[in-house]
Amino acid sequence: MRGKLIMKPFNLFRALTLSTIFAALFVFDGNAQTRSVPTDLVVYPSTIVVNGNIVTMDNKEILSDDPGTIVEAIVIRDGKIFATGSNQEMMRFAGPDTRIIDVKGKTVIPGIIETHVHPESTMNAVRLLESERDAYSLIPGIHTAILLPSNDPADTYAKIRELVNEFPPEPGEWVHIRLIENEETDYPDIGSLTNGIYSDLFTLGEFSKVIPNNPATLSSGTGPSAIMQPGLVVRVRVAADGKSQMEALSVPPNVMNGLWPDGSVAPGTDEFQELIAMNAAVDRQDAFHAHIEQGCGFAELYPHHMQHCSHRNLLLNQKGVDETLEVWPGFTQAANDVTGLSDIGREGDRGIVGGVFQESSAWERTLFPARMPRSLTATLMEEALKLYTTAGVTMIASSVELGTSMTAVYDVLRKYNRLPVRWGYGFEMFRSPLLYPTNALLVVEFGSHHSTPRVNEWFWPMGITDGGVGDSRQVACFGSDLPGPALLKNRELCWDPDAYRIKKVLQPALKAGWRPFSLHSFGSEAFRKHVAWIEEARREGGMSMDDIRALRIGFAHGGAVGKIPEVIALMKRYNLYIPLQPNDIANSLRQVRRYGPEGLQFLAPTKTLIEAGVNVVGETEYSRPRPNIYFNALDLFVNRNIRTADDPREAGEIVMPEEAVSRATALRLYTTRAAEWLFAEELAGSLEPGKFADFTVIDRDYFQVPQNEILDNKVIMTVVGDEIIYEDPEWKADITVGQVASR
Repeated sequence: MRGKLIMKPFNLFRALTLSTIFAALFVFDGNAQTRSVPTDLVVYPSTIVVNGNIVTMDNKEILSDDPGTIVEAIVIRDGKIFATGSNQEMMRFAGPDTRIIDVKGKTVIPGIIETHVHPESTMNAVRLLESERDAYSLIPGIHTAILLPSNDPADTYAKIRELVNEFPPEPGEWVHIRLIENEETDYPDIGSLTNGIYSDLFTLGEFSKVIPNNPATLSSGTGPSAIMQPGLVVRVRVAADGKSQMEALSVPPNVMNGLWPDGSVAPGTDEFQELIAMNAAVDRQDAFHAHIEQGCGFAELYPHHMQHCSHRNLLLNQKGVDETLEVWPGFTQAANDVTGLSDIGREGDRGIVGGVFQESSAWERTLFPARMPRSLTATLMEEALKLYTTAGVTMIASSVELGTSMTAVYDVLRKYNRLPVRWGYGFEMFRSPLLYPTNALLVVEFGSHHSTPRVNEWFWPMGITDGGVGDSRQVACFGSDLPGPALLKNRELCWDPDAYRIKKVLQPALKAGWRPFSLHSFGSEAFRKHVAWIEEARREGGMSMDDIRALRIGFAHGGAVGKIPEVIALMKRYNLYIPLQPNDIANSLRQVRRYGPEGLQFLAPTKTLIEAGVNVVGETEYSRPRPNIYFNALDLFVNRNIRTADDPREAGEIVMPEEAVSRATALRLYTTRAAEWLFAEELAGSLEPGKFADFTVIDRDYFQVPQNEILDNKVIMTVVGDEIIYEDPEWKADITVGQVASR
């Protein structure tokens, strides 16, 4: 059961600390006479946490088994920890209005710091306002899905022609068709189908012949069609209030897996709107993620499986291209100048929207601007950030991908003078096709934005992020470091750096002073290429090695960098931060084994990298947080036990046990070491005086439970800046005011 999320406006009053007050209680005049200080100036602690097993994590030695000092109580003043110690020692600070939180012997650890996550994705996980959100998200036009009938594209075109004849679009109306992969064809998964579109299985010319008079999209993966059930046809119009008005043109009996088996849903009714919302929700939450795993698993058969495992693509007809160019004149150039998923290239000329820079998302935002009310966007953002605290997260690092998201964050900040979690953010300027080809100019003219939580403790810029071609383990570029079968080597995407537009933005950004904090680079050879670009920019920009090292340049997703001594030396020389994603240990096993036994050496070699002196941090990219999810991550680092998704507690398989680390080390990757990633080590990552009062209470003692029971734990309370943001509904701390707590 999800716990109750609590948040209230933050009190900005910042009074003197106790140490200052106590030192000034008596003031001496020139005649050595005393005069008392007014009691109104004495400000007691706001909170004291007592009766806890409070693991401070103040031992920063990354490989040490010892987590550091363990205390019973902590004193909190002005949102920060004032003192730690025994119950008796800390209770002497209590005042008449001090809140006493008795955690009843539970273990308390520093809040989790997540180094890579996407709040915009988490907004889709907010159940509270799901129907309201979906009402604004559907774009206008006819929406449907077609099961790929055969390997012959002529059969698909015939299906499309039949569709538009039966349900003719109105003049100027868009037609959005999603192709559904068919296991009986050569395109059994999203990956192979996407590759087919990139390789001209379907073409702009032929698609335009079957829909000549209306703009249209033919897509694989997600959207823009909201439909994933073949045979379901919906017309979406946008009302004056921005909400979608839906009309059912065809509802097959088996829609939504038999949820309405008689097909009796009436056009335009609330039930039908609920159906569409549920359809879209299932697509986001379950079916697409299942297809992702399946699609990526067909790499042996389809060597070009790559970014489409997580990103979508679509094909436009000529009317669609014309409409696009009216709104986005630079579309063709932006789409052409990407590293595509086939050797044909010229995606823009061929009407393909997608690729490794998420053009399809940018395309949809441009052609169909956001309609969601600003207040609803802010509410969804607030609730999404609260969701992270259900997993014990108190600080995140993430890019801000949309302008509406940036506005929403500041709306929440103005409302509460704080956020539910602290957020070090980056600008999505590298891969934005909307900004292309002016990205390189913008990073110079916009100026470098890089700060720390000492300047703004809730929302501070950390630099610039990239993504795209190196964003998938399925295309990891190993070069000569890892020999393998021809199909696998042919699939490796080892881009031409002179044609790769991220380089064209990265180097001007570095010269302008930006910190690249989330470079996506999979494979040891791809990693070398990124470092070579950094070095080239350093020399041309007249920067010293100390200048580069001070940036703490960060990568993303673990990068499958392996144990190559030369690569490890580069990480150390440039003081790079390498996040390892525990899910990558599980999800990549099949991938690296295709290369043979040597492939395992690239499977998150955690201990090797740490012992070599590499700045390893933890990363999960969980977009749907829940109270036990980080214990799954910690378990993978500690036990290296890969279990199936069906039963995460079954015996599983121990993979590379020599790379396992201690529980303390695993937790440091998400606390003290992760704080360095966000330039927050002086304020976060451990429970010490002067640091943020950000902590989580957990159900069982992570350090004492049997090692095979690390998974059997959960977060029961999360506190951020002295505010309880999350509480488990089945466990409550004893909270009193101004009273001495007892066991």
